[in-house]
Amino acid sequence: VAHVPAFMKENKLPAGIVSDRDIVFKLNAFLNEKFKVNNVVLKSMNNQIHFDHDKTDNGNVSFDVIKAASIEFLKRLEGFANVVDVSRVSLATLPEVQKRMITNGYNARRSGDLYYILNPNWFNGSSTGTTHGNWNPYDAHIPLVFMGWGIKPGATNKTHYMTDIAPTLAALLHIQMPNGTVGEPITEITNK
Repeated sequence: VAHVPAFMKENKLPAGIVSDRDIVFKLNAFLNEKFKVNNVVLKSMNNQIHFDHDKTDNGNVSFDVIKAASIEFLKRLEGFANVVDVSRVSLATLPEVQKRMITNGYNARRSGDLYYILNPNWFNGSSTGTTHGNWNPYDAHIPLVFMGWGIKPGATNKTHYMTDIAPTLAALLHIQMPNGTVGEPITEITNK
């Protein structure tokens, strides 16, 4: 769980909050001034920017140009570490763990067109709570306990992902993994 940015600031650590509403407002204003396209950004949610494709395909300027300009604009905003075109994640200069998380969270019907990564101790939300949406280890870790019949006592510090849970359960139950599974069984538990 991420610390509340106000707590981090009280302790002289860099932190902050970005507002989805502010991101949409600022990005729309920038794109309107640069390309004369009105309200082309529909929403910012879950670190993703969603564009109105009806307005981006108007022939005046290509969608790729709009995305590239948006990426450069957003990277200059306080708190932003990186911004990626989700259609080009594999080409992005990002650590593999970030590419994997973006790719594993992608759904063609629901995901945005751009994905942004905030600096450590920054998140989008309100000033009165915390979040569970950052890629950082302090926020993305999952306490995971398997116990019961056939599971030997033990512990591991090896990195595992949420996507490994379903394959592990399938291996323990000796059943086929669910369709669409991208993870691997946790061999420390399955002994295989």
